Order: sequence, then structure tokens, then C-alpha cells
Amino acid sequence: MPLIKWLLAIPLYIVGIAYIIYGLFLTLFAWFSILFTGNFPEFCAEGIVGIIAYMAYNNLVSKVSKVVHKMEATSIEFIDILEEPAA
Repeated sequence: MPLIKWLLAIPLYIVGIAYIIYGLFLTLFAWFSILFTGNFPEFCAEGIVGIIAYMAYNNLVSKVSKVVHKMEATSIEFIDILEEPAA
């Protein structure tokens, strides 16, 4: 099962790398824009906030997934204890 999760995560890593490159481009563009015009472009701000939201969402999903996995393992252990024959 862990192998399947890693295979399903590969597209997320590819998108994450693309977002990082896009964020670097937006940051450099915004820096030059501020340097020459004195204005921070709105689309750069929206793009950077979107990237941060994407990363935060994926971080939250992974933490929730770990908690769910831990709860499932604990409940399976509990059910095994309940099903043991009495001595």
C-alpha cells in the first residue's frame, strides 16, 4: 500500500516543482517591477498567495492522513484485543 501512495504522490511533486519555479519567476518579476515602477503587480501577489495556499493545503492533508492512519492502526489493535478468547 505505501508503494501505491508514493506513485500517486509523483504528480503532486511535479506540480509542486512547477509551482516553485512559477513562484520564483513571479518574485523576480515583482522585484524588477518594484525597482523600476514602484508598484507591486497584483497578479504577482495573487500567484504567490495561491502557491502558499497550495503548499499549506497539501501539508494539512498529509498531517490529517497520518492521524487517520494512526487511528486506524489503533482501532485494529483494539478490535484484536476484544476478539481474543478469554483465558
